Amino acid sequence: PPPPPPPRRAASPAAALAGPPGPPAHVQVADELLRAALEKQLEGAERPRLEQVLRRCAVADVLTADLAVALTREPAAPQLLWMLEERGLGAWERRPAGRVFVLFPVVRTFVAERVREEHPDEWVLAQLAAARWYLTNGYPVEALRHAVGAGDLGLASSAVSRYWGELLEPQALARLDVLKRLPQTALRRWPLLAGALARHHGSGPGAGSETQ
Repeated sequence: PPPPPPPRRAASPAAALAGPPGPPAHVQVADELLRAALEKQLEGAERPRLEQVLRRCAVADVLTADLAVALTREPAAPQLLWMLEERGLGAWERRPAGRVFVLFPVVRTFVAERVREEHPDEWVLAQLAAARWYLTNGYPVEALRHAVGAGDLGLASSAVSRYWGELLEPQALARLDVLKRLPQTALRRWPLLAGALARHHGSGPGAGSETQ
């Protein structure tokens, strides 16, 4: 007969108490280095205001001066963004629609992750502020995505209702994948969101092909 399998080694008490493993060591080191670098760049009397701008503005890919003010409720937000540029954390750019501010991707990703983990309520408020600003200023896809991210499906449905025609355009439909996160029970309560998701699925590759 085949030999019996070797006995399984029991986990040590220390390993059992440690719980699931955290991020790899190199990821933890990189986060610590980036956190230290950010803290150094934010040193000075304006640090509290700069930190607030960073935390609230990390919710948006691209910032106009008006959006920055709406997110932070700080009239001097544009000037604080200039200070962030001077400290090497982002840059003002000229776009066809005008001048905008962009946080460098590594900075925005790190700050957004920290805010979501350490200040979840603040992150939700920033998402809502962004959604309302985008809805008011005619950016329905961005409004929808931020409203869903904040869990405000009423606001998301308002975006669909107000901008249904724009959201049916192919480029907009392709970006409605955020609706896939919603449970079916939630979609049943918001038929406009369900309709938008159905249109999104119908616009995907091979949507018009017949099933074999």
